[in-house]
Amino acid sequence: MSAASSNLSIAERFVLAVASEPALFAGMTAIVIAFIYAECSTRAARKRASETAERNTLKTMTETIIMLWLLGGICLACWLGSGRDLDALGLTLPELTGDGAWRGWAGWAVATVFVLFLLSQLLPLRTSEGRAEMAKALDGMEGVDMIQPRTAIEHRRFQLMAISAGWNEEIIFRGFLLGALVLVMPLWAAALVSMIIFIGFHTYQGVSGMIRIIPITIGLTVLVVLSRSLWPAIIVHIAADMVGGLYLYLSRKPAATLTPAAP
Repeated sequence: MSAASSNLSIAERFVLAVASEPALFAGMTAIVIAFIYAECSTRAARKRASETAERNTLKTMTETIIMLWLLGGICLACWLGSGRDLDALGLTLPELTGDGAWRGWAGWAVATVFVLFLLSQLLPLRTSEGRAEMAKALDGMEGVDMIQPRTAIEHRRFQLMAISAGWNEEIIFRGFLLGALVLVMPLWAAALVSMIIFIGFHTYQGVSGMIRIIPITIGLTVLVVLSRSLWPAIIVHIAADMVGGLYLYLSRKPAATLTPAAP
């Protein structure tokens, strides 16, 4: 950055960046459009559920998977279209040799601890009592009913959605968006903005759900900045969503059964 441009405000630098980086601007526009679509889709799904008391979880999951891959592909194409490579996006493995090797080793170590912690959250579900207790805790939790898998096919679809989210959301938010924002603001500010936008995409979980994902959001962002790679965060993100899906599936309420008629 030149001395002249460093004296400009963030707003002025953003305008200059838009003018000089049309590909990145197109990707950011796609993110805004996706956010508006997600909000409208969530409100429509909630309205249908309140009016008909019917769940359409498979449809919601399928739409989410399609949107994730579409937006992730657009952001990746826009990044490459700006003249930057996959290395600059973070899609290369962390360095494990040389002066910056400590970052790579630290990134993988933190990712390993994260995954082990996530797996430990399944331990209470080994017993029927533990599953019943978790089902009680989830009862009435805002946003859970929209995505909780209750059948085997819903669980498989959720796991596909988990993989789609872990891969694409890291490319979108901590790859493309963070990389684009760093061009016009300090790294800490860019990280903060990307985290806020990421959490904003989870409004379907309600305020309480958005608060619940703050720790993992911070953790994933720190992991990317620390390792200078998306891969540790991608693995943790996929693990978190897959474990979360299994957690929800095992904690589902048992299906109602008919009581035999008295003889």
